[in-house]
Amino acid sequence: MYLHSNIGVSSKAVPIKSSHWVYKVGLKAITLDVGCTLIYESSCEGVKPSDTMVKGASALAEYLRSKGFNVTSEAILRSITLWSKIRTKYFSEYMEYSSILRMYYILKLLGITPSPTLVEEARRAFVKASIRARRLYDDVVDFLAWVKGLGIKIAAISNATSHEEVIETLKYFNILNYFDVVVTSNITIYKKPLREIFDITLELLSVKSSEVIHLGDSLADVDGALSAGYLRAIEVARHRECLTRYCVKSLKEAKELLMKFL
Repeated sequence: MYLHSNIGVSSKAVPIKSSHWVYKVGLKAITLDVGCTLIYESSCEGVKPSDTMVKGASALAEYLRSKGFNVTSEAILRSITLWSKIRTKYFSEYMEYSSILRMYYILKLLGITPSPTLVEEARRAFVKASIRARRLYDDVVDFLAWVKGLGIKIAAISNATSHEEVIETLKYFNILNYFDVVVTSNITIYKKPLREIFDITLELLSVKSSEVIHLGDSLADVDGALSAGYLRAIEVARHRECLTRYCVKSLKEAKELLMKFL
């Protein structure tokens, strides 16, 4: 774990001294990002298109061919790229859209009439394959079990176009039961770093912002949590250089840091 002397990327990092964490505050909850903090996919390392997108497109192509449509996974990936440009007409950077709407457009761009039934079945085929392409980081279960054992509430806060997909992902890796609340931009409309998604989570947990620490892999996590008045925001930079003052490289290091804090 590292404490950087300045905000921003630094090649020089020194271990965090326990003196930075000697004050005692009643910690009642920890909130966690999902993608690249708990769950790995190749996009966490900057791979585009990600393995989840590729596997999802392949499964979608197979499903559509079973329905009599002559479609390739490459054509689906091109449609997804076109959708990413179309959505900017209707959605701001921090306003979430639904994966259902995306599937309507993907099918339309493929020249397929997007009936409600076809959209839902196609979306499920895509999501199921995407989930199987992910993996759980090795330190997640130990961390969640440790936090839960302390009697501290746990919530997931995720920027996601599908709340259902986040829930199904957590179920797939058998960790959903560790969470008291799962909040996504899909159900709140607001995306991190907007403070509203954090405020909503705090209300659902029935805790004050000063009683919560957030862990996440992006500046959106850190900035959003701090703007909501969180006690601390800890960056989890698993696959890159640290960008912020309080940074760890794994949840194992996060646990060690929190032990000093507690």
